[in-house]
Amino acid sequence: MEDAQLIFSLEKFSYKLSERQKASRKIYVADTGLRNAISFRFSQDFGRLVENVVAGHLFRQSRELYYFGNGNECDFIIKQKSKFLPIQVCYSDLSDEKTKGREFAGLVAALKHLKQKEGLLLTDDVEREEQIENLRIRLQPVWKFLLG
Repeated sequence: MEDAQLIFSLEKFSYKLSERQKASRKIYVADTGLRNAISFRFSQDFGRLVENVVAGHLFRQSRELYYFGNGNECDFIIKQKSKFLPIQVCYSDLSDEKTKGREFAGLVAALKHLKQKEGLLLTDDVEREEQIENLRIRLQPVWKFLLG
């Protein structure tokens, strides 16, 4: 299905090639309309749909795209020149402390692992910056990210 470009997959980030190849991959559908037509789900599942749209956007821009996981997950790690940019997609209500904690935890874990100071959290409509443990987290609406 990957050869037919119906799906694409992301490797788990690791500096070691052997670890990247052994780890599970995250699968995304190239056509979200096809995803909606054939998937089995009980709700609208906008969060996963938006994550899939962002994955497609990033995949078209860069082949050096990964996900991060070490207990906390960060949706995307994109390599830009010699730097890495962790990106988390959250289409849920960030005013809920449990949701906010989960989403920020994955991003902060990725930033620390990569020794980076700035990450991006894509949201439904929130735009601001937050400092957490001397790390800069930019919150940006998904639509603005996709247009920029």
